[in-house]
Amino acid sequence: MAEARARPAPRSRGLAAAAGLVALVIVALTTPPRTLALGWLAGWLFCLSVTVGAAVWLLVAALTGGRWVQVAGPSLAALSRATPVAAVAGAGFVVLGPLIFPWWEGGGGARQVHWLNPPFFALRSVAVLLLWSGLGWLAPRRPGAGAAAAGLIAYGIGVSVAGVDWILSLDPAFEYTVIGAQLAVMQMTLAMAAVALWGLRPGSGADAGGLLLAGVLGSFYLAAMGYVVSWSGNLPEKAAWYLARQAGAGSFVLTLSFVAGVLLPFSVLLVTRLRGSSTALRWTGCSVLAGGVAQFVWLVAPGRMAGAGVTAMALAGIAAAAFAPTRRRKP
Repeated sequence: MAEARARPAPRSRGLAAAAGLVALVIVALTTPPRTLALGWLAGWLFCLSVTVGAAVWLLVAALTGGRWVQVAGPSLAALSRATPVAAVAGAGFVVLGPLIFPWWEGGGGARQVHWLNPPFFALRSVAVLLLWSGLGWLAPRRPGAGAAAAGLIAYGIGVSVAGVDWILSLDPAFEYTVIGAQLAVMQMTLAMAAVALWGLRPGSGADAGGLLLAGVLGSFYLAAMGYVVSWSGNLPEKAAWYLARQAGAGSFVLTLSFVAGVLLPFSVLLVTRLRGSSTALRWTGCSVLAGGVAQFVWLVAPGRMAGAGVTAMALAGIAAAAFAPTRRRKP
């Protein structure tokens, strides 16, 4: 039988890439540099999360197996292989770091001197990106249980460092102990949402739908519990972190993140018939991905969410057009 070959990229991909480029040019010409830099950070974190989350799912599959691997595995593998490409965009820290992080120029306390300083930050970031790129290369190769377990342990350490450095250090006074777990669940959820959008055959998505539902609920639980713990602590620095994210378009972005990333997916995936429908899963995956972009914008761009949100969505659209798994057919 002739070898399967990939279909040409659909016209919609070209339109998405063109629209993303136009939006990116417009926002670059009309927004302050710091807003543009924060939008890059949100968009980059979103794109990297999709690819790294795919690698994590494949490592989990190497340990647990399951029918869902046969359905989601090919698309997860394609996304996982894109991790090194997404990681390369992390070089933007070299140029954009002074615009993003308030501690970049120094002048802070002991924590900033010993932990939050550009050389050590760069070293940690390179280490995390190299680790995740390695996992993105390893995971599609069906590693043994030992290698998969070691990879997941290393990933757990890396995602904790990434959450503190790339998100929490935007507000050095704020402490949030579950940021690593929240980022990890977000990454896995976004990867499964991408699979639901692009990679499922008709009638084969019930398992993937169930995993996506679990991810949606897990992400919401960690975010909600983080807020409850911060609220119950009644500390000024924690309140200030949340209040800063209510300014400007913050309330709208948070509402969009909740509706698109939690409420709508939960309402659809709770229905067994819809959870197994490839059409319903495609729309649900699209909704979760949109909610994920909004969530990253809300986390990293307080007070600048409108311009940063357009930048992040433009980057996500370009990445989707470039790296979305292409369905294959036999001639």
